[in-house]
Amino acid sequence: MDARTLVAGTHDLASLPGACLRVMELADDPKASAADLATVIAHDPGLAARLLKLVNSAYYALRNPVDNLDVAVRVCGTEALRSLALATGAVSAFADIPNDLVDMGAFWNASVHCGLLVRALGRIARLPQPERLFAAGLLHAVGQIVMYNRMPAESRAVLDILHKDLHARADAERRIFGFTYAETSAALLESWRLPASLVEPVACHLEPATAVAFRQDAALLHIAREVTLLVEPGIKTDAREPRPSPAIAPAAWAQAQLVQGVLPSALEQVDTQWFEVIDILNPGGSLAY
Repeated sequence: MDARTLVAGTHDLASLPGACLRVMELADDPKASAADLATVIAHDPGLAARLLKLVNSAYYALRNPVDNLDVAVRVCGTEALRSLALATGAVSAFADIPNDLVDMGAFWNASVHCGLLVRALGRIARLPQPERLFAAGLLHAVGQIVMYNRMPAESRAVLDILHKDLHARADAERRIFGFTYAETSAALLESWRLPASLVEPVACHLEPATAVAFRQDAALLHIAREVTLLVEPGIKTDAREPRPSPAIAPAAWAQAQLVQGVLPSALEQVDTQWFEVIDILNPGGSLAY
């Protein structure tokens, strides 16, 4: 079995809500107006509420509050709106899946942190449309949920290894599954018909040098994921002390077109947004610290 075969049987497990799909469709339509998008969002009260909360959060840091969906859509822009729709759609898609192997609060905490960090790094690198990086960071590990649910025995064996070494996931998955969560995540995003600008960075973030069309995005996501492992590993572990991270290879920094010295600034941006964004995307689901 490979990642695509595993994902092929997940349509009953995780599919994006209709409003999310319609928002993404309109975001790709040059003829669609802000009013068109606002109308679709208004028919999904949950999405509408999240949009207004996000626009008024530290994520945008506006001086004046926004209480109108049309204005909120204009403030966000289509790329950010697509990311928000994907984010809320993904959280909704997995909300009711029973899972004994993973703490979903910890999982989304890590995913949001990674999304915010890669977005911040993309901004520092002056990448065009860095909003797309938030979606890539948020969704980079959704394949883990598929693997936990479809192959629980094998997943438990991987988790047993991770309790001793968080950085051993990719090697353990290759040995036990024959493929990694990154491949599974990318296959799931492909099944959702998401663009290559999201799929390739997710597929290649463990080995960013393998990316072809979106090499900088893949390197930025690689860096964000490695740093996030230190801050929020995404799983419950017995260890309470910070785990040492392997040095991010100079080649990855070069591919990202950044230097390591930008990390404090990027992390400062994340710290002002992290818990607020978690609570917007997954109300009541954040962990208490």
